[in-house]
Amino acid sequence: MIFKDTVFVLGAGASAHYGFPTGKTLVKNITDLCSYDFHSNGRKKQMLIDQMGYRQEQLYQFGDRLESSNVISIDRFLAQQSESDRHLGKILIALELLPIEELPIYSEDLDMPDLYKTLLNYLMPQGALSGIKNNRVTIVSFNYDRSLEHYLASSLSALYGASLAECYDYFTPWDGVDFKYPEIRHVHGSFGQLDGDSKLGGLMKYGSTDFSNGYPASIIEKAAQNIRIVSEQSVGTNLEIIRNRINNADQICFLGFSFDPENLHAIGLSHFGLAVSQIDRNLNNNVLSHLCASRMGLEDGEVKGIEADIMMPIRWADKVANCEVAIREVFLRNQAMFE
Repeated sequence: MIFKDTVFVLGAGASAHYGFPTGKTLVKNITDLCSYDFHSNGRKKQMLIDQMGYRQEQLYQFGDRLESSNVISIDRFLAQQSESDRHLGKILIALELLPIEELPIYSEDLDMPDLYKTLLNYLMPQGALSGIKNNRVTIVSFNYDRSLEHYLASSLSALYGASLAECYDYFTPWDGVDFKYPEIRHVHGSFGQLDGDSKLGGLMKYGSTDFSNGYPASIIEKAAQNIRIVSEQSVGTNLEIIRNRINNADQICFLGFSFDPENLHAIGLSHFGLAVSQIDRNLNNNVLSHLCASRMGLEDGEVKGIEADIMMPIRWADKVANCEVAIREVFLRNQAMFE
């Protein structure tokens, strides 16, 4: 269990081994979906045209602008678009990712990296299930899918014989600023709350839709409505609470995160997002004692630039380490984190 105030920041790389695309791959998939090629993504494209009223030319223009923008994150692209194109982008995100939630998270391949299992065993209480609340952990996810919370909840349900709804509730964040642990917060929103009282978005049970016979427009629309890019979020909402958790953390661990400057700014961890006076206070009072991160795909120059941007040193995992190896290298090694 983890008894120090800890924030895990997850990027697309954290769920890539479970079948979900990285940021770059999602951009490419959406671009391909919007092309004139009906031989690939034909059923998805037909649903967009027949059931949702989009014109092929409209899809093509969106995909062409997305490809020409050369962004590595669909979130950054949508932030600069009109309201109607932002909504189309959310529809396309849901259309690409929701069907993957149908797939099993668990793998029979024992050699496959399994970050979720590692996180589960960090959080596992030694006694009753209710003891999981003693973990002082917030997981900040830049991903739209709910695969992590479903993995954790379904695993605990199987272990303790508790209902899935009860286990989901342990990871569902409160609306208020009061601390509640553990919790999983999605920076851009997610496809909906998994179960229980729907306060943070419409109810959308995990893997409950069979996409083998088509793509129901109503389901895709409902999921899209729960997505909130940063520019659409107002003060006092989820984003402010995430920044509060970051500012009060003893340690932060980045996993599968690309360190996009706008994403750092969104959670208050860049010199233009978190006031320099706040950074100085954290350092002088030793509030933030430990930052660690995976770095697969990041070159040495990029690593130095990231540290300069957030004005703090980071303990990096090996550049070829996947997220599971990275968390063991730079997180488990810090035994004080568990005290």
